[in-house]
Amino acid sequence: MQSHASRHVVSDFLKDLHPDLSPPGFPKEVIKDEIAVRRNSCEALASLALVLTGRSAIAKADGMASLTGALLTAPEAAARALRHFSMSRDGLGLLNQVLDLVVPALAELVMRPKEDGISLKACENAVSTMAGVATMEAGCMACLTYRVPRAVVSLVRRGISGDFKFEPTLMDCLEQCASCLDQIAHHPLGKLAVMEAEGIPVLGKMLPLCSYHPSALLKTTSTLMGCSVEKECKLDIMRYAGFELIQLLRNSSDERVVSNARDTLKSSAEHLEARACMTSMLTERQQVEFVFKGPLPPSPPDFRYKVTLPGHAQ
Repeated sequence: MQSHASRHVVSDFLKDLHPDLSPPGFPKEVIKDEIAVRRNSCEALASLALVLTGRSAIAKADGMASLTGALLTAPEAAARALRHFSMSRDGLGLLNQVLDLVVPALAELVMRPKEDGISLKACENAVSTMAGVATMEAGCMACLTYRVPRAVVSLVRRGISGDFKFEPTLMDCLEQCASCLDQIAHHPLGKLAVMEAEGIPVLGKMLPLCSYHPSALLKTTSTLMGCSVEKECKLDIMRYAGFELIQLLRNSSDERVVSNARDTLKSSAEHLEARACMTSMLTERQQVEFVFKGPLPPSPPDFRYKVTLPGHAQ
Protein backbone atom coordinates (compact mmCIF):
# COMPACT_ATOMS: atom_id res chain seq x y z
CA MET A 1 0.00 0.00 0.00
CA GLN A 2 1.43 3.38 -0.98
CA SER A 3 2.06 5.70 1.97
CA HIS A 4 1.24 9.41 2.07
CA ALA A 5 4.94 10.09 2.70
CA SER A 6 6.06 8.30 -0.47
CA ARG A 7 3.53 10.25 -2.56
CA HIS A 8 4.75 13.50 -1.03
CA VAL A 9 8.43 12.70 -1.66
CA VAL A 10 7.78 11.72 -5.28
CA SER A 11 5.76 14.89 -5.86
CA ASP A 12 8.63 17.00 -4.57
CA PHE A 13 11.11 15.37 -6.92
CA LEU A 14 8.79 15.61 -9.90
CA LYS A 15 8.15 19.28 -9.17
CA ASP A 16 11.89 19.90 -9.64
CA LEU A 17 11.74 18.43 -13.13
CA HIS A 18 9.60 21.35 -14.33
CA PRO A 19 11.49 24.60 -13.67
CA ASP A 20 10.31 27.65 -15.60
CA LEU A 21 13.10 28.65 -17.97
CA SER A 22 10.89 30.65 -20.29
CA PRO A 23 11.60 34.36 -19.55
CA PRO A 24 13.91 35.94 -22.12
CA GLY A 25 17.43 36.69 -20.99
CA PHE A 26 17.34 34.04 -18.27
CA PRO A 27 20.86 33.92 -16.72
CA LYS A 28 22.90 30.98 -18.07
CA GLU A 29 24.29 30.11 -14.66
CA VAL A 30 20.74 29.76 -13.32
CA ILE A 31 19.83 27.45 -16.22
CA LYS A 32 22.83 25.30 -15.31
CA ASP A 33 21.64 25.20 -11.71
CA GLU A 34 18.16 24.17 -12.84
CA ILE A 35 19.62 21.38 -14.96
CA ALA A 36 21.60 20.20 -11.93
CA VAL A 37 18.36 20.17 -9.93
CA ARG A 38 16.71 18.06 -12.62
CA ARG A 39 19.63 15.65 -12.59
CA ASN A 40 19.48 15.28 -8.82
CA SER A 41 15.72 14.77 -8.96
CA CYS A 42 16.10 12.05 -11.58
CA GLU A 43 18.78 10.35 -9.46
CA ALA A 44 16.38 10.32 -6.53
CA LEU A 45 13.56 8.96 -8.68
CA ALA A 46 15.90 6.29 -10.04
CA SER A 47 16.54 5.15 -6.47
CA LEU A 48 12.81 5.11 -5.71
CA ALA A 49 12.19 3.11 -8.90
CA LEU A 50 14.19 0.22 -7.45
CA VAL A 51 11.28 -0.70 -5.18
CA LEU A 52 7.67 -1.52 -6.06
CA THR A 53 6.12 1.19 -3.88
CA GLY A 54 8.44 3.78 -5.45
CA ARG A 55 7.54 2.75 -8.98
CA SER A 56 3.86 2.85 -8.16
CA ALA A 57 4.16 6.30 -6.60
CA ILE A 58 6.09 7.68 -9.58
CA ALA A 59 3.51 6.35 -12.04
CA LYS A 60 0.55 7.69 -10.04
CA ALA A 61 2.17 11.13 -9.97
CA ASP A 62 2.51 11.12 -13.78
CA GLY A 63 6.23 10.64 -13.33
CA MET A 64 6.72 8.60 -16.51
CA ALA A 65 6.00 11.67 -18.64
CA SER A 66 8.27 13.80 -16.48
CA LEU A 67 11.14 11.32 -16.71
CA THR A 68 10.69 11.07 -20.47
CA GLY A 69 10.88 14.84 -20.75
CA ALA A 70 13.97 14.88 -18.54
CA LEU A 71 15.82 12.75 -21.10
CA LEU A 72 16.59 16.05 -22.83
CA THR A 73 18.35 17.69 -19.88
CA ALA A 74 19.37 14.84 -17.55
CA PRO A 75 19.67 11.93 -19.98
CA GLU A 76 21.79 9.55 -17.93
CA ALA A 77 19.82 9.81 -14.70
CA ALA A 78 16.40 9.86 -16.39
CA ALA A 79 17.26 6.85 -18.54
CA ARG A 80 18.54 5.01 -15.47
CA ALA A 81 15.22 5.58 -13.71
CA LEU A 82 13.33 4.19 -16.71
CA ARG A 83 15.77 1.28 -16.86
CA HIS A 84 14.86 0.39 -13.28
CA PHE A 85 11.21 0.19 -14.33
CA SER A 86 12.12 -2.26 -17.09
CA MET A 87 13.83 -4.63 -14.64
CA SER A 88 10.61 -5.81 -12.98
CA ARG A 89 7.30 -7.23 -14.10
CA ASP A 90 5.23 -4.49 -12.49
CA GLY A 91 7.56 -1.84 -13.93
CA LEU A 92 7.18 -3.27 -17.41
CA GLY A 93 3.44 -3.16 -16.92
CA LEU A 94 3.67 0.55 -16.15
CA LEU A 95 5.92 1.16 -19.15
CA ASN A 96 3.43 -0.75 -21.29
CA GLN A 97 0.90 2.01 -20.62
CA VAL A 98 3.15 4.75 -22.05
CA LEU A 99 4.98 2.99 -24.90
CA ASP A 100 4.18 5.66 -27.49
CA LEU A 101 5.72 8.25 -25.19
CA VAL A 102 8.79 6.43 -23.89
CA VAL A 103 10.04 4.30 -26.79
CA PRO A 104 10.48 7.07 -29.41
CA ALA A 105 12.16 9.30 -26.81
CA LEU A 106 14.65 6.55 -25.92
CA ALA A 107 15.33 5.78 -29.59
CA GLU A 108 15.96 9.47 -30.23
CA LEU A 109 18.32 9.71 -27.25
CA VAL A 110 20.70 7.00 -28.53
CA MET A 111 20.85 8.72 -31.92
CA ARG A 112 21.96 12.04 -30.44
CA PRO A 113 25.67 12.93 -30.67
CA LYS A 114 28.09 12.96 -27.79
CA GLU A 115 28.41 16.72 -28.22
CA ASP A 116 24.82 17.08 -26.96
CA GLY A 117 25.95 15.85 -23.55
CA ILE A 118 24.84 12.28 -24.18
CA SER A 119 27.15 9.87 -22.37
CA LEU A 120 27.65 6.23 -23.30
CA LYS A 121 26.06 5.29 -19.98
CA ALA A 122 22.94 7.24 -20.91
CA CYS A 123 22.77 5.28 -24.16
CA GLU A 124 23.33 2.00 -22.32
CA ASN A 125 20.49 2.81 -19.90
CA ALA A 126 18.19 3.70 -22.80
CA VAL A 127 18.98 0.56 -24.80
CA SER A 128 18.61 -1.65 -21.73
CA THR A 129 15.17 -0.14 -21.15
CA MET A 130 14.16 -0.86 -24.74
CA ALA A 131 15.48 -4.42 -24.42
CA GLY A 132 13.19 -4.92 -21.43
CA VAL A 133 10.26 -3.33 -23.23
CA ALA A 134 10.84 -5.63 -26.22
CA THR A 135 10.14 -8.69 -24.05
CA MET A 136 6.46 -7.74 -24.29
CA GLU A 137 4.50 -8.19 -27.52
CA ALA A 138 3.19 -4.61 -27.48
CA GLY A 139 6.63 -3.35 -26.52
CA CYS A 140 8.33 -5.18 -29.36
CA MET A 141 5.79 -3.77 -31.82
CA ALA A 142 6.49 -0.28 -30.45
CA CYS A 143 10.21 -0.88 -31.00
CA LEU A 144 9.49 -1.82 -34.61
CA THR A 145 7.15 1.13 -35.10
CA TYR A 146 9.71 3.64 -33.84
CA ARG A 147 12.65 2.03 -35.67
CA VAL A 148 14.58 0.97 -32.61
CA PRO A 149 16.76 -1.50 -34.60
CA ARG A 150 18.07 1.40 -36.71
CA ALA A 151 18.88 3.42 -33.57
CA VAL A 152 20.63 0.52 -31.85
CA VAL A 153 22.65 -0.44 -34.93
CA SER A 154 23.75 3.18 -35.25
CA LEU A 155 24.91 3.14 -31.63
CA VAL A 156 26.89 -0.07 -32.19
CA ARG A 157 28.62 1.54 -35.17
CA ARG A 158 29.60 4.47 -33.00
CA GLY A 159 31.08 2.02 -30.51
CA ILE A 160 33.02 0.12 -33.16
CA SER A 161 34.46 3.05 -35.08
CA GLY A 162 32.86 6.30 -33.93
CA ASP A 163 32.80 8.72 -31.02
CA PHE A 164 32.32 6.01 -28.37
CA LYS A 165 35.12 3.76 -29.62
CA PHE A 166 37.51 4.33 -26.71
CA GLU A 167 34.98 4.39 -23.88
CA PRO A 168 36.06 2.03 -21.05
CA THR A 169 32.52 0.69 -20.55
CA LEU A 170 31.86 0.08 -24.25
CA MET A 171 31.39 -3.69 -23.90
CA ASP A 172 28.65 -3.23 -21.29
CA CYS A 173 26.77 -1.03 -23.73
CA LEU A 174 27.33 -3.43 -26.63
CA GLU A 175 25.92 -6.24 -24.50
CA GLN A 176 22.72 -4.26 -23.99
CA CYS A 177 22.60 -3.50 -27.72
CA ALA A 178 22.90 -7.20 -28.52
CA SER A 179 20.23 -8.00 -25.92
CA CYS A 180 17.82 -5.49 -27.47
CA LEU A 181 18.40 -6.73 -31.02
CA ASP A 182 18.12 -10.32 -29.76
CA GLN A 183 14.64 -9.70 -28.37
CA ILE A 184 13.54 -8.03 -31.60
CA ALA A 185 15.13 -10.69 -33.84
CA HIS A 186 13.12 -13.44 -32.17
CA HIS A 187 9.85 -11.69 -33.07
CA PRO A 188 8.38 -12.80 -36.42
CA LEU A 189 8.45 -9.23 -37.74
CA GLY A 190 11.74 -8.31 -36.14
CA LYS A 191 14.14 -10.39 -38.22
CA LEU A 192 13.70 -8.35 -41.38
CA ALA A 193 13.73 -5.15 -39.34
CA VAL A 194 17.20 -5.98 -38.04
CA MET A 195 18.39 -6.82 -41.55
CA GLU A 196 16.87 -3.67 -43.07
CA ALA A 197 18.64 -1.62 -40.38
CA GLU A 198 21.90 -3.12 -41.74
CA GLY A 199 22.26 -4.97 -38.47
CA ILE A 200 23.73 -8.19 -39.83
CA PRO A 201 27.08 -6.72 -40.99
CA VAL A 202 27.33 -4.88 -37.67
CA LEU A 203 26.60 -8.07 -35.71
CA GLY A 204 29.30 -9.81 -37.76
CA LYS A 205 31.78 -7.13 -36.65
CA MET A 206 30.69 -7.53 -33.04
CA LEU A 207 31.64 -11.22 -32.93
CA PRO A 208 35.44 -10.75 -32.72
CA LEU A 209 35.01 -7.58 -30.67
CA CYS A 210 33.04 -9.51 -28.03
CA SER A 211 35.42 -12.48 -27.93
CA TYR A 212 36.53 -11.59 -24.37
CA HIS A 213 33.08 -10.59 -23.17
CA PRO A 214 31.14 -13.90 -22.92
CA SER A 215 27.67 -12.52 -22.19
CA ALA A 216 27.82 -10.01 -25.07
CA LEU A 217 29.11 -12.73 -27.40
CA LEU A 218 26.32 -15.09 -26.39
CA LYS A 219 23.63 -12.49 -27.09
CA THR A 220 25.23 -11.52 -30.41
CA THR A 221 25.21 -15.13 -31.63
CA SER A 222 21.64 -15.52 -30.37
CA THR A 223 20.58 -12.49 -32.41
CA LEU A 224 22.15 -13.93 -35.55
CA MET A 225 20.46 -17.26 -34.86
CA GLY A 226 17.10 -15.52 -34.58
CA CYS A 227 17.64 -13.69 -37.88
CA SER A 228 18.80 -16.85 -39.68
CA VAL A 229 15.26 -18.26 -39.67
CA GLU A 230 14.22 -15.56 -42.15
CA LYS A 231 15.14 -16.57 -45.69
CA GLU A 232 16.03 -13.01 -46.68
CA CYS A 233 18.68 -12.91 -43.95
CA LYS A 234 20.44 -16.20 -44.65
CA LEU A 235 22.85 -15.06 -47.35
CA ASP A 236 23.82 -11.86 -45.53
CA ILE A 237 24.57 -13.83 -42.38
CA MET A 238 26.88 -16.18 -44.24
CA ARG A 239 28.60 -13.33 -46.06
CA TYR A 240 29.12 -11.00 -43.12
CA ALA A 241 29.30 -13.35 -40.13
CA GLY A 242 30.00 -16.80 -41.55
CA PHE A 243 33.78 -16.75 -41.11
CA GLU A 244 33.58 -15.54 -37.49
CA LEU A 245 30.87 -18.10 -36.67
CA ILE A 246 33.12 -20.85 -38.04
CA GLN A 247 35.97 -19.59 -35.85
CA LEU A 248 33.66 -19.86 -32.84
CA LEU A 249 32.85 -23.47 -33.75
CA ARG A 250 36.56 -24.21 -33.79
CA ASN A 251 37.79 -22.20 -30.84
CA SER A 252 35.04 -21.28 -28.37
CA SER A 253 34.87 -23.17 -25.07
CA ASP A 254 31.33 -21.94 -24.37
CA GLU A 255 28.91 -24.67 -25.41
CA ARG A 256 26.03 -22.19 -25.66
CA VAL A 257 27.96 -19.96 -28.05
CA VAL A 258 29.03 -22.98 -30.12
CA SER A 259 25.43 -24.19 -30.26
CA ASN A 260 24.19 -20.78 -31.41
CA ALA A 261 26.93 -20.54 -34.04
CA ARG A 262 26.22 -24.03 -35.37
CA ASP A 263 22.46 -23.51 -35.53
CA THR A 264 22.97 -20.16 -37.29
CA LEU A 265 25.25 -21.70 -39.92
CA LYS A 266 22.95 -24.68 -40.48
CA SER A 267 19.91 -22.45 -40.88
CA SER A 268 21.73 -20.02 -43.18
CA ALA A 269 23.01 -22.90 -45.30
CA GLU A 270 19.42 -23.63 -46.32
CA HIS A 271 19.94 -20.87 -48.90
CA LEU A 272 21.67 -22.06 -52.07
CA GLU A 273 24.10 -19.15 -52.38
CA ALA A 274 24.79 -19.18 -48.66
CA ARG A 275 25.65 -22.89 -48.91
CA ALA A 276 28.03 -22.10 -51.75
CA CYS A 277 29.57 -19.36 -49.61
CA MET A 278 30.09 -21.80 -46.74
CA THR A 279 31.65 -24.31 -49.13
CA SER A 280 34.25 -21.70 -50.02
CA MET A 281 35.24 -21.54 -46.33
CA LEU A 282 34.91 -25.21 -45.34
CA THR A 283 35.53 -28.46 -47.16
CA GLU A 284 32.71 -31.00 -47.20
CA ARG A 285 34.52 -32.99 -44.53
CA GLN A 286 34.80 -29.90 -42.33
CA GLN A 287 31.13 -29.10 -42.86
CA VAL A 288 30.25 -32.60 -41.67
CA GLU A 289 32.59 -32.29 -38.68
CA PHE A 290 31.90 -28.73 -37.52
CA VAL A 291 28.46 -27.75 -38.79
CA PHE A 292 26.13 -30.60 -39.61
CA LYS A 293 27.57 -33.27 -37.32
CA GLY A 294 26.44 -35.85 -39.83
CA PRO A 295 25.87 -36.37 -43.56
CA LEU A 296 25.57 -33.25 -45.69
CA PRO A 297 21.93 -32.38 -46.39
CA PRO A 298 20.81 -32.12 -50.02
CA SER A 299 21.54 -28.87 -51.84
CA PRO A 300 18.85 -26.35 -50.91
CA PRO A 301 16.49 -24.77 -53.44
CA ASP A 302 17.25 -21.39 -54.90
CA PHE A 303 14.79 -19.01 -53.27
CA ARG A 304 14.90 -16.73 -56.29
CA TYR A 305 12.75 -19.10 -58.30
CA LYS A 306 9.07 -19.74 -57.61
CA VAL A 307 7.79 -23.21 -58.35
CA THR A 308 4.10 -23.78 -59.00
CA LEU A 309 2.87 -27.32 -58.45
CA PRO A 310 0.33 -28.86 -60.86
CA GLY A 311 -3.23 -28.12 -59.82
CA HIS A 312 -2.25 -25.02 -57.83
CA ALA A 313 -3.03 -21.52 -59.03
CA GLN A 314 -0.03 -19.27 -59.53
